[in-house]
Amino acid sequence: MRELGKRLEMLEEACKQLDKGTSTGARLSLILLDNLAEIMMYEKVRYLFAHDSQFEGVIPRKYSDKLRKKVLLYFSEKVNLLVREKDTVLEDQGKILKAGHILRNEAYHRGQVRERIIRQVARTYLTVVCNLLPALWSGMFMFDPGEDIGGYLKQFGVDANMLDLDVLKSVCTYFLNGRECGVEELTNSLSSDLIQRIEDVIDGCEYLAKDGYERISADEVLKNLQFNPQFHEKHEFARTDEGFREFVKTREKEFAEYIPPITLATLDRWKSRAKAISSMVLHGAALDAYSDIDRMLCDIQETVGQAVYEFDEWVNMQVHDRGL
Repeated sequence: MRELGKRLEMLEEACKQLDKGTSTGARLSLILLDNLAEIMMYEKVRYLFAHDSQFEGVIPRKYSDKLRKKVLLYFSEKVNLLVREKDTVLEDQGKILKAGHILRNEAYHRGQVRERIIRQVARTYLTVVCNLLPALWSGMFMFDPGEDIGGYLKQFGVDANMLDLDVLKSVCTYFLNGRECGVEELTNSLSSDLIQRIEDVIDGCEYLAKDGYERISADEVLKNLQFNPQFHEKHEFARTDEGFREFVKTREKEFAEYIPPITLATLDRWKSRAKAISSMVLHGAALDAYSDIDRMLCDIQETVGQAVYEFDEWVNMQVHDRGL
């Protein structure tokens, strides 16, 4: 029971963190669940590769060395392989695993916690892990002589003296009971999170247009914020009067020709797509749609947010200099 016991201990601790009902608890739960999922998938693919190599002297191997290396190294490649195998990870489960892994990395490496969705995502991830643990279990376990397996299983509400697939499913059902996240709850949280963030970007552009720049529209603010970094990276001008005149002339010409990848119309389209997530019927598909919009939104959200901070700081300095 030693190895499987470690997995169940991780699952139990993830549930305890989730039951706190806090964003921090959900973050820690997601980190544990994601680690458990990766361990389970790693063990499964190792068995798949071992089985594939049994008769390599007679028939060609199904999995090449290049594929094996990639799968063993990367989380998403493990998911892809097990989804292709069809008897272990379902396609929608794979989408949940990938999306959860991205949010786990944010939480673990950057301390980023998405307050509006983290609890729903962690509960959704728990459901996948509880369903996959029996599916990915090899059927092998180790136990110490004299170990009271029946007593161990009783803490999970299971009356049995030996561990098999059905017993493991019952244990996972015990952990999942009352902690599932319904698809409507998940999709509503994902949709509202994106809508709020998109509206924050639009509000930031309108704020800068009204108070930060004279006679310029919110769309022009958005265009400026995307144009400036690539323009300054491409050009370098002498710090002279002539250099300044060249800067102004070149900038005006290139700015007039520049077509920004993101406009207010783009944000409105993203907002419509975000609203549509609330009517989706599969957890994984909803998380996949969320991730698509999130990838496009993150950079411009950071750019506009930083511009607002910089303008506010400039206003504070003006007020301070005037002694107000």
